[in-house]
Amino acid sequence: MYKLYRDTTLNGAVEQMYTEMASHHSVRFPCIQIIKTTTIPAKLCERESTKQFHDYKIKFPLVFGKVRPPSRKLKTTYKGITIQLVYVISLSFNK
Repeated sequence: MYKLYRDTTLNGAVEQMYTEMASHHSVRFPCIQIIKTTTIPAKLCERESTKQFHDYKIKFPLVFGKVRPPSRKLKTTYKGITIQLVYVISLSFNK
């Protein structure tokens, strides 16, 4: 069986292979024999889903930035909001 895995390290790719084989094919760890592992250069890559990450200018923008307090003293677990009661009295005089 020939499988391609994309990871930053060779050990990470092997770990992906073990988890994928265990989940989809119900194969246990000792039953798997790895014959050869290699890292392939970008020009020999075949899958389009992997080729899209080969651009060196690629950026992953953070869509949600968590606002953190400037000091530990200002950190609160539960943020309470005081309720302000506003009375509106409208008087209308008709003459």
